Amino acid sequence: MSEDKNSEYKIVDSNRLDVEVSWVCSDCARAALKLEINQGKRFFSIMTMHEDICDICKSRKSVAASRCFGRLKYRVPKNWK
Repeated sequence: MSEDKNSEYKIVDSNRLDVEVSWVCSDCARAALKLEINQGKRFFSIMTMHEDICDICKSRKSVAASRCFGRLKYRVPKNWK
């Protein structure tokens, strides 16, 4: 995980074992694709979605495994767990 010391947000890497990012909604993944750190990444064309809690926004939505979104890095609040 890296942190931007000048903001109230940090970046979490869904590919790291010490970060619990299993299920991600498409809204959070689309927002993450806009981050410069994810430039050049894209979604896989085939994924299975189900209703569950998104590990990024904590909302109940349709989610898929983080690998389906290309193991992006996500911007989350500093108090995110």
